[in-house]
Formats: sequence, C-alpha cells, structure tokens
Amino acid sequence: FSFIYAYIESSIAIYSATSRGRMQLIYGGQPFIFEKTLKLSTGEEKRYWRCNQWWNQKCRSRVFTINDIVCPLNRFHTHEEIVRRKKRVRRVPVPDAKAYATTAARQEQQQQQAQAQQDQQQQQQQLHHHHHHQQQQQQQLASDAMLTTTLSDETTATIDVNELGMHLKYEEIVADVTGIVGGAHSHARVLGRKK
Repeated sequence: FSFIYAYIESSIAIYSATSRGRMQLIYGGQPFIFEKTLKLSTGEEKRYWRCNQWWNQKCRSRVFTINDIVCPLNRFHTHEEIVRRKKRVRRVPVPDAKAYATTAARQEQQQQQAQAQQDQQQQQQQLHHHHHHQQQQQQQLASDAMLTTTLSDETTATIDVNELGMHLKYEEIVADVTGIVGGAHSHARVLGRKK
C-alpha cells in the first residue's frame, strides 16, 4: 500500500503536446499547462504546471516537476467534468457499453424469434381444434394479421405447415397441441426445440 501511495505522491512526468503545439504534462489523466520555472539553490529547475482548466473552470489544481518527477501541490480538481467522472467511477464501475448493447440486442432478438414461433404454434393448435377455439381464434386474428397470414373462417385447414416456417413432423405438432396446458409451457418447449 505504501508503495502505491508513494507512486501517487510523485511519479515520472509524462509529456504531450496540445493541438496548438504547446507542451503539456499529463498527470492523473488530466493535462497540465506549463506555468513557470524556479532555479533551486541545488542548480535544479523546479517547473510549475497548472491544470488546463485553470481559467475556463477556475480549477486550482497544480503540480511541479523536478528532474521530470511530478509532485502534486494541490491534487484536487474543482472543475465539473473531473469531479463528476471521479464520483461515477467510485460508485459503479461502468460496464463495457458496447458489449452490453449487443447482448441486449441479442436477447431481444431471441425473444422476438421465440414469440414468433409461439404465435405459429398457436395457429397450429387452431388447425387441430378449430371448433373448440372459436373465441381464441378471434383474439388471435389481430396478431395473425401482423404476421401477414390472414385466417379466414374455412381456409384454416388448407394452410401448408411449410408456409408457417414450422418444418415439423405431423406427430410432433399433434403431441405439442395435445400436451400443452398453458402458454408458459409452449414457450419453454419452443425454446427447447430451437437448440
């Protein structure tokens, strides 16, 4: 721990250039602009650097360098951006946003596929239990219209299984229709068959 603390207290200077070609010092991830040089009695030069938000946001953070070793004078930044960033990092480490987005998209896609398959399966149920599910068919018609498969009263029996994208054996369909007790089971079974 003491080593880490010492490292934070003073570290080797890292320099870069601003877009206008001015030299700047990077310390703690924040650019510092050169302020002034003092000659020490030892012959060494002590250079002062101030945070590049010194004027813009009245930030009073300063450091100095001797022989390219950085020591903080006032380590605490007062400008908004830095303060906010530090708080956020301390509370919650930000997950990899890109990975999160793709995972979310993938889950959504899987849900949509599962839903589409479930809808198709409900259509199959209607094919076999047409007279039992008159009421269910009416409810289903709305979502069927969205699937661009319009079911008229009598033509239901002539729909080809392949048109529905369900390339299953007849026995499988019958087993599914007769063995299902509720929507949740059908959902689980559809997902299981996908593998």
